Parts: sequence; structure tokens; C-alpha cells
Amino acid sequence: MQRLKKSGAGFDSELILVLDRGFFSQKVMDFLLDKKISFVISARRNSRLYEVEISLDEHFFYHNRLIKAGKARDKNYYLYLFEDVTLRAEEEVNLYKMLDEGRISRENLNRRLERAGKILLVSSMDAKPEEIFLMYKQRCAVEKAFDAHKNLLHADRMYLQSDEAVFGHIFISFLALYGYCKLQQMLRNSGLLNKVSPMDLLEDFSKVYMVRIGEKEIISEVPKKVRELDEKLGLNLFPK
Repeated sequence: MQRLKKSGAGFDSELILVLDRGFFSQKVMDFLLDKKISFVISARRNSRLYEVEISLDEHFFYHNRLIKAGKARDKNYYLYLFEDVTLRAEEEVNLYKMLDEGRISRENLNRRLERAGKILLVSSMDAKPEEIFLMYKQRCAVEKAFDAHKNLLHADRMYLQSDEAVFGHIFISFLALYGYCKLQQMLRNSGLLNKVSPMDLLEDFSKVYMVRIGEKEIISEVPKKVRELDEKLGLNLFPK
């Protein structure tokens, strides 16, 4: 569950609750509507709301993945249906493997294929599907920060013998995480976060080297992609 401030998308409430499918129920949605709290909640895969006909007549890209999207009105809330084309292909492969292994029936296969790669979000807000999708993805921003802290920075792997060493390790890890989050925010503000991750950005920029010979500095050839990212982010690290 996440608390979000009004983002300028035209929503009425300054408090928006973003909830995972574990909270999904008619009772929860009725309660939030009654309290006039704006919300976005993921429907369970077995929800009857998936039976509502929604045309996937829009699309956008999220981290270079094609997302088809559609929107419909149902009673007192809006339904936003998304299909991750890459995820659908992966789920189809897994389902057919399960069929060949005798773990599911043909009937079960056909039923699950109908919802493969799809996610249905229910919201009290009338907005563009992409905005709702990105808002839902932001729900795990805190969890992703912890994940980056542990898995990308390996901050939880400590083999240190003194308090000073532990404090220094934690402090440096905090600075690294702060830098990672700053890059993430920079990409978000530039509208690039759907296509480029902070790790992608660091990897791309690491291809550029600076050599210092005496008082002279020489920069290696700057790849076209890096120069384009530099311009879009407004860094101006490589003036023409």
C-alpha cells in the first residue's frame, strides 16, 4: 500500500491508495468509494471483472516492453486492462509446458491463456491508462530501493571485524543508494525511466573514458546513444 501526493494528473484527492491484489475485494472498494478516497487496486486473476469487454486500443512502452491498454467504466469505478506482450509470450510457453507434462488440462490451458500477460486495475479515477499503469508500478518504489540496496549494492554482505568498519560500510552504501535514486529521479523527470534504468545509464556512460596527460584531458569517442542521453537529461557533459 502506498501513499501518493497529487501528481497533477487531474485527480480530485491528494491521497491516492495503491494496493496489490491481496487487498482486492468489493467490500474494500465500496469502503474507499464511500470515504471518497482515490485508489488504484489490482484485481485478482479469477475476478469476474476480467469478463468485462475492454478493447486494447491503446499502447505504450514500459522498459522497452510493449504494453497494450484499454479502459472501460463499470458501475462506480473505472477498469484499466493491460497486456504485457512479452509476459504473455512467456506465460504461454510455460502453460504449454505444463500441458505437455500433464499438470493442467486442455480446458484449463484455454481458460488461462485468455488472461495470460494481462493485468486488470480498478480505480476510482478517470485518467489515461498509461498514468494508472505507472502509478501502480510506483507502489513498490520502497521495495525496489531495498532490493537495490541489497542485491545491486550488496550492502547486506558484510564480513567486517570492527564497529568503525560496519559504520563506514553502511555510510558508503547509503551514499551509493542515494546516487542510484537520484539517477532514477533524473530519468523519471526526463520521461526516460520507462526505457532506461539507472543501471543501464551507468553502463552506457561507463563506455566513455577520460585520460589526463599532464594538464591535458582527452575524452574518448562518445557513442551516439550516450550523447543523446546526455542531451535528453540536460547534463551537457559532452559539449559539441
